[in-house]
Amino acid sequence: MNTAIAPDDLVETLRPYTIIHAMRKRIKFPRSVLEHLPNLKFISTTGMRNRGIDLQACEDLGITVSGTTANGNTASGTVEQTWALILALSRRIVVEHVNLKTQVPSWQTGVATALSGKTLGLIGLGRIGKAVANVAKAFGMEVVGWSPNLNEERAKEAGVELASSLGGLLTRSDVVSIHIISSDLTKDLISHHQLEMMKKTAILVNTSRGPIVNEQALLRGLQEGTIAGAGLDVFNEEPLPISHPFRKLENVVLSPHMGYVDDTTMNVFWEQTPENIAAFLNNKPLGQQGTSGKSLSRSSWRRHHPEVGVGVASSRATPASSSASAHQRTLQGYGVRQGSTSLPIDVHPAVQQAQAERAPVVALESTLITHGMSPPHCYELPLECEAILRDQGVVPATIAILDGRIKVGLEPQQLAQLADKAHLKDKGDSELWKVGRRELGACLVKGFSGGTTVSATMAIAHMVGIKIFSTGGIGGVHRGAETSFDISSDLIALADTPVAVVCAGSKSILDIGLTLEYLEAHAVPVASLATDEWPAFYSPTSGFKSPMRINTEAEAAEIIAMTDRLGLQSSLLLGVPIPKEHHPEGAAIQKAVERAVRESVENGLAKSGKAVTPWLLARVGQLTTGRAVISNRALIKNNRHPTKTHAPALRGFSRPATSLSAPPALATPGPPPPSASAALVVIGSLAVDISMIPTSSPLQTTSPGSVHTSLGGVAGNVAAAAQSIGISDVLLVAAIGDDPLGSLARTRLEDRGGLVGGVADMSIATSLPVQEVLERLKRAEPNTVVMDGNLSISLLTAVLGYCREKEIWTIFEPTSNAQSLKILRALSDPLPSSAGRHPTEETPPVSLITPNIHELQVLYEQVTGASPAKPHWEAGNWFDFITLPHHLLARDLPEWITGQGVVQMAVRLLPLVGCVLVKAGERGVVVIQRISGGDRVTQWQKEQGKNVVVAPCTKTGREAVVVAYYPGIEMGEGKIVSVTGAGDSLAGALGALMSRGKRLDDFGELKGVVDVAQQAAVRTLMSSEAVGDLTWLRDALPVLTEGRETMALK
Repeated sequence: MNTAIAPDDLVETLRPYTIIHAMRKRIKFPRSVLEHLPNLKFISTTGMRNRGIDLQACEDLGITVSGTTANGNTASGTVEQTWALILALSRRIVVEHVNLKTQVPSWQTGVATALSGKTLGLIGLGRIGKAVANVAKAFGMEVVGWSPNLNEERAKEAGVELASSLGGLLTRSDVVSIHIISSDLTKDLISHHQLEMMKKTAILVNTSRGPIVNEQALLRGLQEGTIAGAGLDVFNEEPLPISHPFRKLENVVLSPHMGYVDDTTMNVFWEQTPENIAAFLNNKPLGQQGTSGKSLSRSSWRRHHPEVGVGVASSRATPASSSASAHQRTLQGYGVRQGSTSLPIDVHPAVQQAQAERAPVVALESTLITHGMSPPHCYELPLECEAILRDQGVVPATIAILDGRIKVGLEPQQLAQLADKAHLKDKGDSELWKVGRRELGACLVKGFSGGTTVSATMAIAHMVGIKIFSTGGIGGVHRGAETSFDISSDLIALADTPVAVVCAGSKSILDIGLTLEYLEAHAVPVASLATDEWPAFYSPTSGFKSPMRINTEAEAAEIIAMTDRLGLQSSLLLGVPIPKEHHPEGAAIQKAVERAVRESVENGLAKSGKAVTPWLLARVGQLTTGRAVISNRALIKNNRHPTKTHAPALRGFSRPATSLSAPPALATPGPPPPSASAALVVIGSLAVDISMIPTSSPLQTTSPGSVHTSLGGVAGNVAAAAQSIGISDVLLVAAIGDDPLGSLARTRLEDRGGLVGGVADMSIATSLPVQEVLERLKRAEPNTVVMDGNLSISLLTAVLGYCREKEIWTIFEPTSNAQSLKILRALSDPLPSSAGRHPTEETPPVSLITPNIHELQVLYEQVTGASPAKPHWEAGNWFDFITLPHHLLARDLPEWITGQGVVQMAVRLLPLVGCVLVKAGERGVVVIQRISGGDRVTQWQKEQGKNVVVAPCTKTGREAVVVAYYPGIEMGEGKIVSVTGAGDSLAGALGALMSRGKRLDDFGELKGVVDVAQQAAVRTLMSSEAVGDLTWLRDALPVLTEGRETMALK
């Protein structure tokens, strides 16, 4: 069929049909087409992915989609195609073939490139990547690999060296071959700055998907000799247009997406396609030929085809996109309030990518490591459990606390670190907590490490959008609870957290009857898999009937999905009996359990709360001479298997949760006082921080101590830092809540003096009235304005326009990945008429932006990605005359800066930002900026060398891009008290010094400014307050600002 067919013609042609076979993705089936095909019930396609079909629309419209597998043959074909392209380029086969065919007089026109001893860089190390690596070794090549999900263990298994970063791979490789899945996260993975990292003699091969490589960047790189050549089997538009420039380049070898097109693969495709159609017509599960006539359901079909299966999702589901990190998006979707700094939570890249691709993810707890089992089981078993999930195509997300940060997904070395801490704990040498939901906040604040229990793991999984959690046994009502009230917080979590839990039933040391009664009273759906008995951990039977029997894993998946779609407060608790081969041990172990329980009553441990469970498990292990440990391992691993169908069935679910409290009313501030003139104005969010400091163990039910309140929030911290340094004329403009916290904020602001504003919720900052803020700016007549990312886009646009008209310095503090993008939205909107004029090359719309590396990457991806017209983002011909030589960057800057592409990403922001100051924590600060004026350029050129790179404009010589790296200030071990507010203190110092006339484009002044700013951040790191005592920096202020009382835009 003609691939250029118009949607209306396509609808008219296909309207009568019930079944359609779509050959790969030549014809697109978006929702707009599918909605106009009322008879369509089944779409068949070849292969395991077809991004031309809108699967969510198919689910909503009741259309089943099938794919085909080729039992590894597709991988084999793509591997062969990859090496055909590599050899064609390295051996110059195509060029010499054409010369011989066209009777060119020269016998040999060039020299081939030997592969032996060269380095092959693989982006992606799945089935295809591993097979390509094996061939490379036969040629005597070294092989390095990288992908967002690749870890040291998997690379070692494949016999491949793990690259430290994508940049590290590109700089080393002679041949780069792409074998990674195309998604929003990998779109334009290879663009201008990545190509600039490669050797000029390197070749790039892409047999994966066209959009992974930015086509225009590659075209330019090939034309200008940035790399030697490219072998391409895939393209953005297929078939490749006749007039496409790739067809005319001599250093490109092209093939028409034929990596999978061979006789073996095609035979399998055409065998399986009729089988799928026949199964659908006969009402049989797809991919399960010969089974009884069971009704076809999307979930049962998806069990056999998890990659292509139609995701079960409600209309409220919000799939992940590339506009912000998956972690940040999920937190916001579940109502987690974003304060002055991001939450102390790190989501592993593998989990982030899985969520972005709507792939299955299962959460795992970590008390198994820290408090559940002794070495070596505490280390070996979690690794085995993760491997079981990966073998099923499920991404494991082991959740733990490490040094005061939540980790969602652990590297093997982090898991080993936890196991080592557990070993030291037993010797009294380590502070390692057993962290339930109750202890979670305290553990983070204290900077401790800990293993998360069922309740804490469920809470964290819910925060980041993971819908299934697999564990050993759940806690419950302890024996004697009628007098001790000893009830595990696991039950409370099960009642109020919508995360499905797969377990081996209740721990047999509990009162199982009362546990089931409690769950029933709190409307928790409880079921057993393929049995009428409720299991009891070591034993398949507990003597209690299960409230509900679920016969198949697919049925369980559908129940979980429906429960979530209904928006219920709790999800399914599924009991899976211990494997049959371990049943005989159950009775003997149960006797040991009874004895251990009696002993705990006698020695008083039964009344010790959560300490009793580890003791009982250890005692049972002693009494059974290790047999309980074997059974324990077996049941825990067994619980990972049912998630094979549960998790894929829930791909795409991200149901937003409502906030626990309504936002306070916005009270418009009254008219500013006559003395509201201020050199520095800070606009954004203000918060009231409440710190509870116990004087004894925080693990008691009620602990004596003190409660301390202080002002915080990004804008509040920035203003406080500037004032602490010695800038008295600071104006803080923030929304204020009409509630007790708002009143408290007013009082604290009055105590501070010189600040105007208030708060109760970060979201209230988006409600600041534009005209009110502009009026305050007019009265204040500042020379510097700081804005945080919590403001509305309309307010950012208005303030930028006003400041541009009045020639006022502007500083933007991104706040978070998601909020950082607001500045681009603000600049893409038309500036208000008060702005007077549009940005020019000499005066960027934003003077300074202060992202961390993650925020910088998000901004870069948005600027370079495909999006609507963005007049303020366009660089015109600017980049044609500015070149940052890679060899200078590699020579004069630390490897991590070039490896992570910091400079290349920041440079793309310079058409709209005068200066980009990248915060890199303990590593220091990187400043990338445009400077103008011959004298300034000459001054910087004299400083070229270690930690300084200068790239003059080749057209005029009066402009340049300069890069300066300032190492972090060393701190003594154990001196960091809190990381809250450090970045805000840095921004406050920058605003303070800029308001006193400091120029960032002057080499000497910039060095002094950055030094004071880093000192401010360090002082805050050493303080328990949101902003540390910065008064000691006041002595530096007169020296830094001497003779510079007026402000001039460069």
